[in-house]
Amino acid sequence: MKATSALDAALNFQDMSDVINGNCKPYSIVSVQDYKMTVKLVDKSLETINNTLHLHIFQADVKAMPTFNLADVVVVKRTKVQKAMGSDNFSLLSNFATIIDVYRARTASPGKLEHHHQWLDQPNRVQYLTPSSLEHGFAEYLHKTINKNALPSIQCFEAEAEKSRHILDKRRELKDVADGMFQDIIVNVVADPYHTGSCSLLWVTDYTENCNFRNVDDSGVSLNEYHQVGDQNKYLTKFGGRETHQVNPRTLSNWCGPAGRFSMLVTCYAEHASIVSKEVKRGSWVELKNVHVRWYGGMLEGVMHEDLEYPERIKVRTLEIVNGEADEMDPRLQNALGRKKAFMKARQRNRKRKALPVADGPETGKIPNARQRRKLTRSAKPAQSTSSDVPLTNRPNEAIHCEYPDRALTSLSSMLDPKLYTVPGPEKLQLPFANIKFKTKVRVVDFVPTNLADFAVKRYISDIDMVKDDSDSDSLSEDDDRGNGAHCVWEWRFALCLEDASSARNDNDNDKEDNSSGLPPTRCWVFVDNFHGQMLLRSEASDLRATKEATRNLREKMFHMWGNLEEIKADAKRRAKFTVEATNIRTKAAAQQKEDLEKAARVAAKKRDREEQKKQAARQYHETNRKEIAFNGGNMKHYKQPEDDSDDDEDDNGGGGGAEANNAMNTGNSNDATQAPVQTPGLSPDQVARLTEIARELEKPVAQLTNRPFVCCLQQYGVRNTVYDNVEDEEDDECEYTWQRTFGMFGTTIRG
Repeated sequence: MKATSALDAALNFQDMSDVINGNCKPYSIVSVQDYKMTVKLVDKSLETINNTLHLHIFQADVKAMPTFNLADVVVVKRTKVQKAMGSDNFSLLSNFATIIDVYRARTASPGKLEHHHQWLDQPNRVQYLTPSSLEHGFAEYLHKTINKNALPSIQCFEAEAEKSRHILDKRRELKDVADGMFQDIIVNVVADPYHTGSCSLLWVTDYTENCNFRNVDDSGVSLNEYHQVGDQNKYLTKFGGRETHQVNPRTLSNWCGPAGRFSMLVTCYAEHASIVSKEVKRGSWVELKNVHVRWYGGMLEGVMHEDLEYPERIKVRTLEIVNGEADEMDPRLQNALGRKKAFMKARQRNRKRKALPVADGPETGKIPNARQRRKLTRSAKPAQSTSSDVPLTNRPNEAIHCEYPDRALTSLSSMLDPKLYTVPGPEKLQLPFANIKFKTKVRVVDFVPTNLADFAVKRYISDIDMVKDDSDSDSLSEDDDRGNGAHCVWEWRFALCLEDASSARNDNDNDKEDNSSGLPPTRCWVFVDNFHGQMLLRSEASDLRATKEATRNLREKMFHMWGNLEEIKADAKRRAKFTVEATNIRTKAAAQQKEDLEKAARVAAKKRDREEQKKQAARQYHETNRKEIAFNGGNMKHYKQPEDDSDDDEDDNGGGGGAEANNAMNTGNSNDATQAPVQTPGLSPDQVARLTEIARELEKPVAQLTNRPFVCCLQQYGVRNTVYDNVEDEEDDECEYTWQRTFGMFGTTIRG
C-alpha cells in the first residue's frame, strides 16, 4: 500500500511512513484501562519547515507499548488523523486496527534495513498487511535522505525516553494534595464563583479533610481571624473588603460546604476562567486537571494557568450526574457523592440536636423563675470565660505570612547570641556575624523613619553604575550622576524594631509566674531593603510625598503589621512636645523671676551703699568735730554723740532678700510638666492657664500597644565599615575595615 506524507493527510484514515524525531511523551492514564504515549515523527515534507507530527498510541497494558530509538523508520497503517480544536496542526490517533512497523536504524546498515524491522505483537494483523517491497524501499530511501539536522542528539532523546517510562497518576483526593504537586481532582463547588477581569475563584471540596486548608465555619467565614490587628470592631472586614486571593464575603456568598478544613480555594486564569464564568455555579461538580497546588498565605491553594504548549486545551469540565448511570460514573465521583451524603446527614442531625431544649432548663413556653435564671447564668459563665483563653493581642497575626511554614521558630534572644567558631585547641573565636536565616515570632514596637513618607528614598542610576571599578573608591555625587544621563528610581528603605514574642512571657500577659524574672523582652532592629520591601508591601516604591493616596495606602498596609503603633508614637511625640512647652514656660518664668530679683537686689544694694555713705560722712563729721573741741580745750560735756546704727538689721534684711531670691530660683528649676502651676512663682495668668491645660492633657491615660505578634523570616549578615586613623584627612591616612552585624527581613508578606 502506498505511503503518504504527513502534509498530505486529509482523509480520516491514512497509512504513514515517518522517522522518529524528538522525545516520547510520558505515559498518561486516559481511562481506567488505557495508557497513552505520544511520539514525534518527521518526513521529507516536514524537515524543511522544522515541524513534527504527533502520533498518539493507546494500549490497555503498559507492557504492550512499543519501544522506539532515534531515527527509526516507522510505518503506520490504519491510523486516524485528527485536528485539535483551535489549532492548525494535525495529529495521528491509533486504534484497535492500527498496524505499526518499526525499522531499527541503529541495528543494521541501510542496505539491509528491510531485514531488521520489528513486527509488533498485534493479533488483528493479517497477511496482506505485512510490509511490501515498495514499503521496504521507501523506508530505506527515507532513512538515507532524511536531514539529520532535523533530529535531536542521542543524549537528549535517551533522556526524554527514560523520563517517559515513569508513569504518573495525578488523580488525587484533596486530603492527599501537597505543595508543589500537579493534580487532577473531582470536586464540588461550595460557593458562588467570584469573577474578576483576569481570573475566577472557586471554593471546592470533595469532603475529605486536609490540615493545610483554611478553617471555616458553617457559613464559610474564616476562623483564622483576618483583619483583627488593632481592629476589634472589624471595621476593615466590614467596609474594607479583602484582596482578590483572600477570604471575603463576596467570595464566600451562599456557602454550602462543610465546616472545618475541607475546602480549598482554586484560582483559574485565561480560558479556564472563561469556562468557569459561563458553566460553573454553586453546587456544580467539576473535574479540574493539572491543578498546581502551592502554599499561599500559609495555606494550600490551587492555581490553573494556561497551557503554554497547548493553549487550546481546557482543563475545566463540568460533570453531569444522571440517575441510573452509576455504573458509567467515575469511581472518584461516586466516592465523593457518598462522602457528601454522609456529611449532609451529619449536619442535619446536628441541627436537630441544637434545636432541642436544654435538659436542665425551663420548659418551653414558660418564663423561668429567679432560681432558674441564676442557674442558667452560672452555667453560661464558664463557657464565656473559656471561649478565648488567649488575649486578642497575643494571638498570631495571620494577616502576615512568611515562607518556610515547616521551619521551627527561633527566639530572638538566641538569635542575638554571638556565634563561636572552634579552632584547633581549647580556644574559640567569636565571629562578628554569621550568614544564617531563621524564622521567629515577634511584634513591632518602633520604626524609623518616623514619617511614613520617608519610607521610600530617591536614587539616581546611570549606565556607569553597571561597571565596577575597584581602583577608584570615590563615588560620584548626585550632580555628577545627573550629568551622566542618570534616571531617578525610588526604593524602599526603612527599619523596624522587633520585640521577641516567642517566649511564654509574651504569649500570656496574665500569667504572673512567667514574669517573675522581671527581664524586659529582647528587642532587635531589622532592616528592610527595596527587594524585600516590595515583597512585604506587594508594591513598587514611589514618591510618597507626591500623592497622599500612596502614603495612605502604605499606612493602611502597615497597620496590619504594627496595629496602633503609629498612633502611640504620635501621642508620645505630642506628650513630649507638651512637656517641652511646659518646661520652657517654667524656665522662662523662673528666668524672669530671677532677673527681677537680681534687679531688685541691685537696687537695694545701691540704696544701702548710699545710706552707708551718708552714715560714714556723718560719723566722720562728728569725729572731726570732737577732735577740734578736744584740741581747743573745749568742754566735752556739750559734745553730742552720734546715734548708734544697727547694721545687723540691715544685714538681716539684705540676707532675707537673697534667701528669698535663692528660694525662688531653686523653685523655678523644676521641670515637672504635670506640677501644679502655683508652685512656680512669677507666672503670668496666661502661663498659669496654659500649664493647667498641659497638665490636664498629660493626665489622660496613655494608650497601650495592641498589635499582635506575627511570624516572619529574618536573616543575619555583615556590613563592612571603613575606619580611618585620622577622620579629618581620609585620603592620606590608612584605613581599616570592621564588620557590623546586621539583621534584615525577608520572605515576609502582608496579606491584609
